[in-house]
Amino acid sequence: MTWLSKAICSQDEHSERWLSYNLLDIEYAKSGCAKCTMHKQCLTNAFNADSDVVVGVIAGVSEYERLIIKFQKDG
Repeated sequence: MTWLSKAICSQDEHSERWLSYNLLDIEYAKSGCAKCTMHKQCLTNAFNADSDVVVGVIAGVSEYERLIIKFQKDG
């Protein structure tokens, strides 16, 4: 069993909310991430240069927030 299969987002009956652009869904996903025991692994994966995951809330960070972080880091 991988860390991802243990993550709250993969077990939630509303997992589509992690991929939404709706602000209420983003807040729902961030709330779930805050309780997740796999947060550290997810955060590492979210900012891994080889990661191909770019959509949705990952480790409590929205897609938009990750873009800001990436551009600040690269700039």
